[in-house]
Amino acid sequence: MPKVSVIIPVYNQAPYLAECLDSVLAQSLREIEVICIDDGSTDGSELMLDGYVKRDPRVKVTHQANAGVATARNNGLAAATGEFVAFMDPDDKYPDDGVLKDLVVGAETYGVDACGGGLLMLGGRELEPGFTFTEDGARDYADYQFEFGYTRYVFRRKLLVENGVRFPDLVRFQDVPFCIEALHAAGRFYALKRIVYLYRDGHRAVEWSANGGAKAVAHVRGVLAALDLARKFGYGRMASRLQERLVDFVKLLCSESNGLRTDLEEQRTKLAEIYASKAFRLGETLATPVRKVRDALKGESCS
Repeated sequence: MPKVSVIIPVYNQAPYLAECLDSVLAQSLREIEVICIDDGSTDGSELMLDGYVKRDPRVKVTHQANAGVATARNNGLAAATGEFVAFMDPDDKYPDDGVLKDLVVGAETYGVDACGGGLLMLGGRELEPGFTFTEDGARDYADYQFEFGYTRYVFRRKLLVENGVRFPDLVRFQDVPFCIEALHAAGRFYALKRIVYLYRDGHRAVEWSANGGAKAVAHVRGVLAALDLARKFGYGRMASRLQERLVDFVKLLCSESNGLRTDLEEQRTKLAEIYASKAFRLGETLATPVRKVRDALKGESCS
């Protein structure tokens, strides 16, 4: 049985894929399997993956029709055989060859089902404080209450299987509910202050008006799914932060309303239904921005 299954969903990431895979295969922990789910790539990524299979028997590739990243990750998880599971995106990389070894040693030494480290942007830029730890040590997730960065952890596969932790069928933000559920199931995890994951950003601009505003609706649904979990598990600080994120996103839609009004008109009813069904849980802080975005979608002023 491999020590770690690294699951990588791939969809049209040819410019970055080799750098990603090379960083995984260079790990000093050799007892790994790299499960790549090609989600219908058409840019040559699928051919690159087949080439890696021929070069390294630890690489396993499944080609499937495009079904979305959540389905791809879940299919990878179903195929995994490792004691631990790690997730990576095909445009990211590990910073050095000791990442997986250190994460596994942290989990095994302290008898926990998850171990995580810090995440930086490629180039060294830091994100908000929750993405890194200031010291090594075991932590209770109920105290930590941070919902982002699932790719910087290893999870014991048995934990995910026995608790039915999977990625929800969401177009966007599906990683956050997964992270919340996985770390809640673990209860306690080991934290490493060292950086274990490098995230690439700036090469994929999100067009919120695309496909009639479908991405905007999907993003709202994802945040609400995470908020539901935070409230279900009693994570008050997390719930408050997710509310703030939703408010900020609604304000963003509002600020872009001139370009979104026409494209989002088909989604206006759907957005209204989402807000109406959840508004009582979000509190009065959402009332003004929600009203503004609704007005904007009706073609009225967003001021």
